[in-house]
Amino acid sequence: MDNASTGKVERLRDISGSIEFLHADLADSQLAEDAVRGMEYVIHQAAVPSVLRSIQDPVETNRANVTATLNLLEVESKVFVG
Repeated sequence: MDNASTGKVERLRDISGSIEFLHADLADSQLAEDAVRGMEYVIHQAAVPSVLRSIQDPVETNRANVTATLNLLEVESKVFVG
């Protein structure tokens, strides 16, 4: 799952048959819940690592780095722990 805000979906073309890619945002808690349901493991690698970008757009950076992470933790707790 990735919103592709810092990348291009086309870069996944060579492996598209090997993965299931969801073009979506982890900050949307319902989409995050749908994505982790049925999974055995979840590895969260999403972040906006650019200091300059965080200064230029602090709201979106917070959404990607904080809100999305918190949503994922809450969803994992709900789905995996019950």
